[in-house]
Amino acid sequence: MALLGVGIVTPRKLLKKFIITSISFLPSIGFAATIEPVTTLVNNISKFILMPLVYGMFGIATLVFVWGVRGFIGSADDAEARGKGAQQMLWGILGMTVMIGAVVLKNIIEGTVKIL
Repeated sequence: MALLGVGIVTPRKLLKKFIITSISFLPSIGFAATIEPVTTLVNNISKFILMPLVYGMFGIATLVFVWGVRGFIGSADDAEARGKGAQQMLWGILGMTVMIGAVVLKNIIEGTVKIL
Protein backbone atom coordinates (compact mmCIF):
# COMPACT_ATOMS: atom_id res chain seq x y z
CA MET A 1 0.00 0.00 0.00
CA ALA A 2 1.54 3.22 -1.11
CA LEU A 3 0.71 6.58 0.33
CA LEU A 4 1.43 9.27 -2.25
CA GLY A 5 4.05 7.12 -3.91
CA VAL A 6 6.19 6.84 -0.79
CA GLY A 7 5.57 3.20 -0.10
CA ILE A 8 5.32 1.57 3.28
CA VAL A 9 7.16 3.55 5.93
CA THR A 10 8.70 1.29 8.52
CA PRO A 11 10.49 2.49 11.64
CA ARG A 12 13.77 1.24 10.19
CA LYS A 13 13.35 3.30 6.99
CA LEU A 14 12.28 6.30 9.01
CA LEU A 15 15.37 6.02 11.22
CA LYS A 16 17.60 5.65 8.18
CA LYS A 17 16.14 8.80 6.57
CA PHE A 18 16.48 10.69 9.85
CA ILE A 19 20.14 9.73 10.20
CA ILE A 20 20.98 10.67 6.60
CA THR A 21 19.18 14.00 6.96
CA SER A 22 20.87 14.73 10.29
CA ILE A 23 24.33 13.96 8.93
CA SER A 24 23.79 16.24 5.96
CA PHE A 25 22.94 19.17 8.25
CA LEU A 26 25.77 18.63 10.77
CA PRO A 27 28.27 21.00 9.13
CA SER A 28 25.77 23.85 9.06
CA ILE A 29 24.73 23.17 12.65
CA GLY A 30 28.34 23.05 13.79
CA PHE A 31 29.28 26.35 12.18
CA ALA A 32 26.03 28.08 13.12
CA ALA A 33 26.97 28.27 16.78
CA THR A 34 30.07 30.45 16.85
CA ILE A 35 32.31 30.67 19.88
CA GLU A 36 32.98 34.38 19.45
CA PRO A 37 31.40 35.40 22.80
CA VAL A 38 33.51 32.81 24.62
CA THR A 39 36.65 33.96 22.81
CA THR A 40 35.88 37.58 23.69
CA LEU A 41 35.35 36.65 27.34
CA VAL A 42 38.63 34.72 27.54
CA ASN A 43 40.53 37.56 25.82
CA ASN A 44 39.06 40.13 28.22
CA ILE A 45 39.91 38.00 31.26
CA SER A 46 43.46 37.61 29.95
CA LYS A 47 43.86 41.27 29.06
CA PHE A 48 42.24 42.93 32.09
CA ILE A 49 42.76 40.43 34.93
CA LEU A 50 45.44 37.84 34.23
CA MET A 51 48.15 39.94 32.59
CA PRO A 52 48.00 42.84 35.10
CA LEU A 53 48.36 40.26 37.90
CA VAL A 54 51.35 38.66 36.16
CA TYR A 55 53.00 42.02 35.53
CA GLY A 56 52.36 43.08 39.13
CA MET A 57 53.86 39.88 40.51
CA PHE A 58 56.82 40.28 38.16
CA GLY A 59 57.33 43.77 39.57
CA ILE A 60 57.19 42.41 43.13
CA ALA A 61 59.72 39.70 42.22
CA THR A 62 61.98 42.36 40.73
CA LEU A 63 61.74 44.42 43.93
CA VAL A 64 62.59 41.34 46.01
CA PHE A 65 65.63 40.75 43.80
CA VAL A 66 66.77 44.38 44.05
CA TRP A 67 66.23 44.33 47.82
CA GLY A 68 68.36 41.18 47.99
CA VAL A 69 71.13 42.83 45.94
CA ARG A 70 71.02 45.81 48.30
CA GLY A 71 71.24 43.51 51.31
CA PHE A 72 74.02 41.46 49.73
CA ILE A 73 76.16 44.46 48.79
CA GLY A 74 75.23 46.65 51.78
CA SER A 75 76.42 44.13 54.36
CA ALA A 76 79.58 42.85 52.80
CA ASP A 77 81.23 42.17 56.16
CA ASP A 78 78.27 40.32 57.78
CA ALA A 79 78.04 36.74 56.49
CA GLU A 80 74.51 36.16 57.84
CA ALA A 81 73.11 39.33 56.19
CA ARG A 82 74.91 38.44 52.95
CA GLY A 83 73.32 34.99 53.05
CA LYS A 84 69.88 36.54 53.60
CA GLY A 85 70.48 38.91 50.65
CA ALA A 86 71.56 36.00 48.45
CA GLN A 87 68.41 34.09 49.46
CA GLN A 88 66.24 37.09 48.53
CA MET A 89 68.00 37.40 45.18
CA LEU A 90 67.36 33.72 44.54
CA TRP A 91 63.66 34.04 45.37
CA GLY A 92 63.42 37.15 43.18
CA ILE A 93 64.99 35.33 40.23
CA LEU A 94 62.71 32.35 40.81
CA GLY A 95 59.65 34.64 40.89
CA MET A 96 60.67 36.40 37.68
CA THR A 97 61.28 33.04 35.99
CA VAL A 98 57.83 31.78 36.97
CA MET A 99 56.16 34.95 35.68
CA ILE A 100 58.06 34.79 32.36
CA GLY A 101 57.03 31.13 32.11
CA ALA A 102 53.39 32.09 32.70
CA VAL A 103 53.50 34.66 29.89
CA VAL A 104 55.20 32.20 27.53
CA LEU A 105 52.66 29.48 28.37
CA LYS A 106 49.78 31.92 27.77
CA ASN A 107 51.24 32.86 24.38
CA ILE A 108 51.72 29.21 23.41
CA ILE A 109 48.11 28.38 24.34
CA GLU A 110 46.79 31.43 22.47
CA GLY A 111 48.82 30.50 19.38
CA THR A 112 47.60 26.91 19.50
CA VAL A 113 43.96 27.95 19.83
CA LYS A 114 44.28 30.41 16.93
CA ILE A 115 45.65 27.62 14.71
CA LEU A 116 42.68 25.38 15.48
